[in-house]
Amino acid sequence: MWQSFYPKKRLDFNGPSKLREMIEQLGGTFVKFGQLLAMRPDIVSPPYIIELSRLLDHVPSFDGQVAAQIVQAELHKPLSELFAEFTIKPIAAASFAQVHRARLKSGELVAVKVQRPRLEQMVSVDLAYLGTIAKVIDSIGLMKRIELRAFADDFIRWTREELDFESEGTYIERMRQSKVKIKTEYIPKVYWEYSSRRVLTTEYLEGIWVSDLLHALETKDEKRLHEFKIADMIFSA
Repeated sequence: MWQSFYPKKRLDFNGPSKLREMIEQLGGTFVKFGQLLAMRPDIVSPPYIIELSRLLDHVPSFDGQVAAQIVQAELHKPLSELFAEFTIKPIAAASFAQVHRARLKSGELVAVKVQRPRLEQMVSVDLAYLGTIAKVIDSIGLMKRIELRAFADDFIRWTREELDFESEGTYIERMRQSKVKIKTEYIPKVYWEYSSRRVLTTEYLEGIWVSDLLHALETKDEKRLHEFKIADMIFSA
């Protein structure tokens, strides 16, 4: 356990790249923490945002067969009874889960989000240390005038909630049923009969990678931004 927590090599705590390296070596919950920091310009300065945004790429997936076993165990049926199609190779992976493309017997295309194996145990250990690490970073001034402790406390609180996909599904449903309609936003349908605490099945939607968008914004790639249909808004500002 201790070997999985401590970095494999000694780090020079000095600057954005070193913070990213530390987070990558710690892995798991810490990668998610870094990803969220990358999307908080109100907390993190531009050099840190640019460096931490690299954590949005290349999150390794876990064995698709293991994911299939988790789905079957959680939904109490074999895949062949649950889905007409289930793609074993994941289409996306994140620090807490990965997503598989599937088709229901009724024909709807769905995204099946599967929690990583033994995640709750690993996250519990990580969260036990995260507050202390935030205090250390603040005390040595790694991020200048930015204080991580308050953000870490909030992160710890709602990360515990995020481990329950049924809660996530409830939030999605509330947003979907909200009377507030935003033209640029679409909330997918949740398929509760194919969901559980560790599996969340929703309507399948095509989209773009956040990391691709961040890179296009950073490099002012007008061609790519036009493909994302936001270039006119960005460059007319």
